[in-house]
Amino acid sequence: MTRVPTIQAITDRSARSNDLVGAGEVLDMQFDTTRKGLSLRAAKLLHLLIKEAGSKAVDDVEHRVPVAALNTSMHLTLDEFISTVKELMFVQLGLRALNERTGLPELYFDPLIHSVSRTDSEEDSAMVGYRLSNTLRRVMKDSVHWAILSRQAVMAFESRYALRLYELVSLRINLTRSTEKFSIDSLREKLGVPAGKLMKWDAFNRKALGPAIAEVNQLSGFTVSALPYKSGRSVAGVTLTWGIAPTPERVKVQRELESSRVGRAVRRDQGSDKVVDLLSMPPQNGETSYFPRQGSIIYSKWAEVARNSLPQQDRPDVDLVAERFRDFCSRKAILLSSSKIETIFTSFCKSWRPED
Repeated sequence: MTRVPTIQAITDRSARSNDLVGAGEVLDMQFDTTRKGLSLRAAKLLHLLIKEAGSKAVDDVEHRVPVAALNTSMHLTLDEFISTVKELMFVQLGLRALNERTGLPELYFDPLIHSVSRTDSEEDSAMVGYRLSNTLRRVMKDSVHWAILSRQAVMAFESRYALRLYELVSLRINLTRSTEKFSIDSLREKLGVPAGKLMKWDAFNRKALGPAIAEVNQLSGFTVSALPYKSGRSVAGVTLTWGIAPTPERVKVQRELESSRVGRAVRRDQGSDKVVDLLSMPPQNGETSYFPRQGSIIYSKWAEVARNSLPQQDRPDVDLVAERFRDFCSRKAILLSSSKIETIFTSFCKSWRPED
């Protein structure tokens, strides 16, 4: 099957104001963690600049657009806006592109914008001109791997780690698999954590990954969860699990995006502690066992418990069992953090009937 080029996807969706098309190579870009990473403001603006460039995003031309057309969601002064565009000129990001001489993929570190200009007009009528970098244009020209992001969601994120996680999940949401293992170093790099920051697992979990998952689950229409795994006594990495949220949850997300930001952090924080707690280390002998609130259990101990307890004939998918078990616990007001949750889950599996 012929894959649709990224630039064609950008062109086809140019009239859909809420659709932002991101090249997979850009969404999966590597940050130069030895320098200051891309700010949340600049990451949002990059999506808008590519959207405005549209079908000419791969052309070596200067794109000109009224600042007001881009600034309706960002609410920046003209100087702040220009400063943010200039940030895209100086940050070094790693992008994979084909070498024009050898035809082989190579990793290029290059700015995203090569030039920016502005008129001397007042803020309401000011125009900005910008030229996308050679590497960025070449990446998008060759790309056949892309994702559609929601402009509302992108503009609503309040953490750059959350936006990066949303980009990574958007790129993977339609894959046949719904989990991927990342080493801690790899995930820190993909989220853009600066070198030397949040080096310990607990700090990375509580200040970056856990809050990012809470925000993505609140604003994206996706469900994301994570399970850390050890190598010896240390956390070696994290298994991310993702999926599309059920319809009632997506309706709730849309209401959240259309409502005022006031109170959003409070509403998110009401559930974020649970998210972070469930990202703590898998229980050791003698510790309380938590059943995951969402996501796949295939790569966790719960899959083994299910397989050992379910009827061997016509054994159902363990993730289906997990979803039914969560519903069961919700109806019975059973906490997934109950000290007896493993016993309850085992009993639930043993009593499974085909008609369930």
